[in-house]
Amino acid sequence: RVRKSYLKGNLKIGWEKSADGAYVHTEASNTAVTEESLVLGVTTLTPQSIKKWISISDEVKDMKGEAFVDYIVDEIEYQMAKTVGDSAIAEAAGASSPLKQVFTAAGSALTTADIIGAEGLLAGDANPVLITTRANAAALKAAVLSAGYAYDPFDGMDVVYVDSAAMTVNSTTYLGVVADLSAWQINFVNGDDVKFVFDEFTEAPADIVRVIGRVMAGIGIVAPYKTVFIKPAGN
Repeated sequence: RVRKSYLKGNLKIGWEKSADGAYVHTEASNTAVTEESLVLGVTTLTPQSIKKWISISDEVKDMKGEAFVDYIVDEIEYQMAKTVGDSAIAEAAGASSPLKQVFTAAGSALTTADIIGAEGLLAGDANPVLITTRANAAALKAAVLSAGYAYDPFDGMDVVYVDSAAMTVNSTTYLGVVADLSAWQINFVNGDDVKFVFDEFTEAPADIVRVIGRVMAGIGIVAPYKTVFIKPAGN
């Protein structure tokens, strides 16, 4: 869902922090329109190396065959994708206003009213999703049943589920994120596929093969008023 690019090196993305609207100029008016006040910001996507590796024995590799090696590769790719996604949330949480807004919930649990309040901080052209844990989403669904009447607890938004660890950034455990993910960008400097190294030499005397996966990615928010973090009251 996020914007992706595939450019080498650090990538600088310019964005509009604030700007005046256009003015109606009456014909034959002696008063000139006011010059636009335009404030720009820049986000730098600095690539970082994301790695995961596991060691397996020659005996296991030989007995289990290619199917087991494929499983190991798939597992590393899956964990790498999760890490990139979690890193995107962490980078977004660390951004400053207006790239990131913060809405304080009424209590310690996420409610539909909190979600609607967070949406009120978004730009008019935002097309948001809700990022939260399955536990928070389940509590919202249960609230609908308890209310005795039908309503959409997510206010029409798609829900992107993440693990609870992904929602904790700098000692703050957020209840959810309302975000237009087109405002998030990941720059893969060497492609978005995981590059693998099968090291059969380092621990060859011990009959150990190291399977190492690696991807280079720069992650950040590149548009303002499109991301709102919901934090619990008193946090």
